[in-house]
Amino acid sequence: MRVQETSATTASNSQQEHEERTEAKDKISEEALIDVRSAEEHAQGAIKGSLNIPYDHILTEITSIPGIAKSTRILLYCRSGRRSGIAADVLGQAGFVDVSNLGSIDVAIVALQKIRHGQSGSGLNTVVQESDITTPPG
Repeated sequence: MRVQETSATTASNSQQEHEERTEAKDKISEEALIDVRSAEEHAQGAIKGSLNIPYDHILTEITSIPGIAKSTRILLYCRSGRRSGIAADVLGQAGFVDVSNLGSIDVAIVALQKIRHGQSGSGLNTVVQESDITTPPG
C-alpha cells in the first residue's frame, strides 16, 4: 500500500510541476526569469514566477517555448551564479541578445528588488518580495 501512495504522490507532484511550468511558459512575452538549477533545487525554493530550465538543457528547452525570441529579455539565476553564467554564455553564443546573469538566488532577489524600485535602468515588470520565494510545505 505504501508503494501505491508514493507512486500516487509522485504522479501528483509531477502533474503539479508540469502545470506550473506550462503556466510560467504561457506568461513569457518580452521577459523570462529562469532558474537554471535542477528541478530538485527549484522545488526547495525559487523566485515566484520563474521558469525552471536546468542549465545543461537551456538551449534546447528555451527554443521550444512559444513566444521566446532572440530579442526576449532573459534573466538567469542559480545557487551561486556559476550555472547561470554558463547558461548565459550558451544563449549568447546562440544569438540571444538580451541575456543577464543575475547570479545566485539571493543576489537575484536583491537585484530584482532594486530594478523594480527604480534603482536601475532595467525596467522589469514585477516586484520581487520575500513572499515571492516559494518553498515546499512542511
